[in-house]
Formats: sequence, C-alpha cells, structure tokens
Amino acid sequence: MFSHAELTIHRVREGDREVVAACGRLDLWSAWEFERELRRVEGTDVGEIVVDLADLQFIDAGMEVVSNASARSRHHSKRLMIRGGDQAVQHTFEHSGLLSPLPLGDREPSARLS
Repeated sequence: MFSHAELTIHRVREGDREVVAACGRLDLWSAWEFERELRRVEGTDVGEIVVDLADLQFIDAGMEVVSNASARSRHHSKRLMIRGGDQAVQHTFEHSGLLSPLPLGDREPSARLS
C-alpha cells in the first residue's frame, strides 16, 4: 500500500488477478506513484490487472497514466480492465474524450479492498 496526503493506493492479488485501487485524488503530484505501481504489476505474471477508480474523488494528470496503461495493455497483453470512478471522475473522462477507448468493467469495487 502507498499513501500520500491526497492519494492511497491498494494492491490486492486475487488469484490470477491483481487489483490496483486508487483512493482520494489522482493529480499531478501523485500520478507518478500510481504510474510506478501500475508498471510494477505489469511486470508480474498476473493474468488480469484491474485498475479500480471507484474510490477516487478527483483525477487530472492521472487520466494520462490510466490511458497509457490501457494502451500498453492493448499493445502487449490485453489484460487490463478499469472499474469506473464516481460521477466527477467519470465526467472528467467523458469530457476528455478518453472514456470510449478505455476497457471499462463493472463499477463495483472489490470486496477484499474494503
């Protein structure tokens, strides 16, 4: 787990799936750490990576991190899935034009993260 004043990142392995959950604010100051965590998971043998944004209240520079992870996944392994965030986060993705190319899954957070 990583915790910054504005962002907490949880990683939970569920069999062949790893959930990387961002809680709080994914902004310019915390996006680099989220990027680092995603790349760590990408470097493992896990079959599916779930980026869980359900507990995220704000995103700006983090959108690029999520978009880049999605592009890497499409190019290499196609193993990434994104769980959508709250209404404000969803709205930010919609207005950026990034929502449609992202591999969005169900919006329910993992029970093991609670």
